[in-house]
Amino acid sequence: METTAMAILSRIVSLLVSIIFAVSGVVSPALSQQVRPKNEKALRLSFATLSDSHLTEVGVARMNMLSQGFRDLDGKVDAIVAVGDMTDHGERAQYQNFYSCVEKSIKTSKFFPVVGNHDTWTETLREKKPTYEFLRAYNNYTGKKLKTPYYTQKVNGYTFIMMSTESDRTEAYITNTQIKWLDKELKKATAKKQPVFVFCHWPINGVCGQMEIDPDMVMGKQSNKVKKVLEKYKNVFYFCGHVHAGLRGEVSNKLFGHQSVETIKGVHYINLPSYMYLNTEGWASNNGGNLLSGCGYIAEVYKNEVVLRARNYALKFYMPVYEKTIDLVK
Repeated sequence: METTAMAILSRIVSLLVSIIFAVSGVVSPALSQQVRPKNEKALRLSFATLSDSHLTEVGVARMNMLSQGFRDLDGKVDAIVAVGDMTDHGERAQYQNFYSCVEKSIKTSKFFPVVGNHDTWTETLREKKPTYEFLRAYNNYTGKKLKTPYYTQKVNGYTFIMMSTESDRTEAYITNTQIKWLDKELKKATAKKQPVFVFCHWPINGVCGQMEIDPDMVMGKQSNKVKKVLEKYKNVFYFCGHVHAGLRGEVSNKLFGHQSVETIKGVHYINLPSYMYLNTEGWASNNGGNLLSGCGYIAEVYKNEVVLRARNYALKFYMPVYEKTIDLVK
């Protein structure tokens, strides 16, 4: 885990950055780059991912920073996925603030939320299931009647699978029922010879430097079961967050042996940075990641490849040093 001093520094600097967004609300047009695919004519699907926005009850500055990122993306990608820890402690007021940002800033793109450990840590509804507030907020926003915190959506014919913990612990708890559901959904989606996109807040144990950066930041006991299911199928992309390790590329890989995008036994793992906090976890000792907050990956899906483009949504510029192109398997 982060040292106390580093954790305090991270939050102070993150607060200062978010205050800048609260005061200015805009970035100079001369410095910004519009969201635009590499090959618009050949593009089949585009979606943006972000993780760990950690909204609180009174965080106006944080809300402005998150809203600015959403506005950067809305209407320019087909979907936006928030990969967990949308809130800081899963309280109703925090969910209300989060969905206020969504409703004000996402008008065109589809939006899908994913449960993170912080989203289940409510202190005011302990008698309810850990995911009660997540489901309540999601159903209020969408008008749907989702019964489980894990679910599937289709975008442009491609399958998005949103996984969820079913506990309120730091580690995820993925029931056997959910694992069987995941297997069934992957089998159905890959039968069409298309890539499939899985979203879960927790990294599979040991991928993308998780063990080197912080051995406590694990999915938990079900990790191997989930991994074996993922490895059964071709062209599976697994997006996660949780670690707060920043964007990492070839330099980090050479120095520390890990990076944000890794392919292991045919599964493509993408670990997302913290959107709200500076990404200081393990920094300098066993992680050379980019410290910036406000970042995530945009996925551009083409006939034969998926291009993963790192972008700072808050400041509106691409970060090509962390870009990855992954060829699809026939």
